[in-house]
Amino acid sequence: MDVTGSLLKRNPPPQLDRANYLKVRFWTETEWKTWRATTAEGQQSSQYTSFLEDDDGKPLPSKQIGDILQSARDLWHELHKRKFIDSDTTWTSMSASAKWNFRDEVTRACPELNLGEDLWKSDMLGKKNYGSFKQTWFTNRADDKVSGSGKCKVKKESVDSVDLPKSKRARLSPSPSPDDGNSNINDSNTQIPTSISASSASSSSIQSVSGPHTPSIPSLH
Repeated sequence: MDVTGSLLKRNPPPQLDRANYLKVRFWTETEWKTWRATTAEGQQSSQYTSFLEDDDGKPLPSKQIGDILQSARDLWHELHKRKFIDSDTTWTSMSASAKWNFRDEVTRACPELNLGEDLWKSDMLGKKNYGSFKQTWFTNRADDKVSGSGKCKVKKESVDSVDLPKSKRARLSPSPSPDDGNSNINDSNTQIPTSISASSASSSSIQSVSGPHTPSIPSLH
């Protein structure tokens, strides 16, 4: 998708009120980590995706998890194309603007990630899965050979040894922002103000977020 836009102030998704989502089990990162450490169910769960749940506190089905991971991959591809990240970028060293861009946009596309405080689920999704994406697309892919038809072989990416289906989703386009001097931030949820740009262009119109059951991809202005 072609993207154009002007510099805008960061506009994260609105913070939801926990009082309206009392069945959600993991509203905070601490609640999820405690569950994983102290319960049999948690100890057997995936460290990569078990924090993903619906507004009734039920684990998301594998297809829906696959959709969310595909949205994350689409955003990382776009960030790479725009030179926000490269083969040397880790989640820890990723610039503040790139991280906030990812968190904001993946949460808009996948509202289940907003069932918690301060976008911690979007942050955890990045922490846990960016390394796999980087290994597959920035490292292994460099070793792929071009076939006779001129197309590169693309290696299938899996998460936590679970083969999640890759559903087709409209491409997400992160908003470009000014060069922040490659500044880094730690993996806490401390907000770092930054300017980003956004735009709207898509051949497929996706319904806007109206609740945690309906993943959608926002129109970027």
